[in-house]
Amino acid sequence: MRNFNLPDDAVALQPVRFISDDELRYYTATTFPNNPRGGCQVYLSRCAIAGGITESQEEAVGICDVLNSDSEIVADVYLTKKGLAFLYEKLNCRVIPEQEGDDS
Repeated sequence: MRNFNLPDDAVALQPVRFISDDELRYYTATTFPNNPRGGCQVYLSRCAIAGGITESQEEAVGICDVLNSDSEIVADVYLTKKGLAFLYEKLNCRVIPEQEGDDS
């Protein structure tokens, strides 16, 4: 199993799809209450085994933000198309609708 050296305060994963150079699509974050850091590690490792993680920003179609309990990004991992689909399915993610007046 790949070790992502996640910070101790990692509690959730949030996939993000690159739509264009200046547009992102955010998906719901998933927390792991029983073992937050361990849950993040397990799902990122499974995603890597499925061929869903890349080191290359050019190959990435998205990113997985690793969040702390204040919803701050403490780490991130580049995702391939397979990786984004894997996390979407396995974590039961949903698109977060854009809020009116939201520039993101």
